[in-house]
Amino acid sequence: MKKLQAILFSVLVLMAISCSKEEAVNNEASIVPRKFKVDIPESVSSDKSKGISAKSGLLSGDDIYQNLRLFIAVGEKSADMVQEIMTAIAVHNINRPMSLSFKSDDDGRIKNLEVVENSDFEGTTWQFQLTITDAESEGNADNGVGLQVFWNSNPVKGIAIFKPINTNRVDSMASADFAVRIDYSEAGENGYEQQMIVSVNRTPEVWRNDRFYISNLKMFAGKKGDVVEVYGNSEHPEGYFLDVNKAGFNYAFVASSSISENIAVAEVGLPGNLLNSTSRETLLGTNSIFEIFRSEIAAYYNVPLDNPLINLYLHNAVSPGYFNQNGFVKGGTAPETGNYSPLKTAINNLTPYNPIDVHNLNVNFKINTAK
Repeated sequence: MKKLQAILFSVLVLMAISCSKEEAVNNEASIVPRKFKVDIPESVSSDKSKGISAKSGLLSGDDIYQNLRLFIAVGEKSADMVQEIMTAIAVHNINRPMSLSFKSDDDGRIKNLEVVENSDFEGTTWQFQLTITDAESEGNADNGVGLQVFWNSNPVKGIAIFKPINTNRVDSMASADFAVRIDYSEAGENGYEQQMIVSVNRTPEVWRNDRFYISNLKMFAGKKGDVVEVYGNSEHPEGYFLDVNKAGFNYAFVASSSISENIAVAEVGLPGNLLNSTSRETLLGTNSIFEIFRSEIAAYYNVPLDNPLINLYLHNAVSPGYFNQNGFVKGGTAPETGNYSPLKTAINNLTPYNPIDVHNLNVNFKINTAK
């Protein structure tokens, strides 16, 4: 994730360099949104959590719940970087349709920046479109696009798509197909003041250092007053627990968190990554942490499913999981401190995405066929 942050920061530098070539204007006149993400409480989003592979031996429900924060943080950090890009643009002079070119200090290549009005994308006409391309790559299938943002100003709503290879060719994060997309809205859909969908597509090889690596991720986050609701899936195509023949699963999750109390309630399922189902019961019930671990342990050690030692071992694998500012606290019953009841009720209305859809996820730019 630090590499991802570094790559995206390089784009911020490019933006600052390019914008400094024009006369500065009042920031209030900027056409670029200042906010383009939903902040997620640390109770369920933290890059300080240890990865699954950091622990040897048999995993427990505690491990799975604790890593919820890490996988959600992957999505949030992606959104953070897009937010910083938007902020970098907003504080400079992108206040009208325009175009310019500049030389990147990172890879020494020429980049082109263009802002146009009234752009059609995915069935919507957006007020503005901003595109940054790698000039030498504009003849490629992806037009050499490194960053593309579509947005409306009132209410703020838009799509931001980022592809590292076209912003910095010399960085090891620049895998050919790695891309991130943020769909953001303040239009009030489904009662959310703010909402975003983060899509992470084909993570780079430098991330793939153990069997639990993430290939694709899709995550929704929506804010309603003091509550932030999150649901989604991370795909782990080579991940397994005890049986290598069962490799390939989704980390499917739903969570509801309180901003003021920094607490959360979550459910996690471990369905196969090629499963085709939108059923909440299938994703979080049949494939719950408890059921998956119980069946694998029983099969691996050739003992009955109702073996009391299995139930004892999995006491924290039961649903739901409860979190505070330090992470996972316990499973099954709520801690004595914290108002968890409304959060527990809220997650019953949330469902992860279909695993097969996350497996087939593709992040694509608007392509100019004239080039």
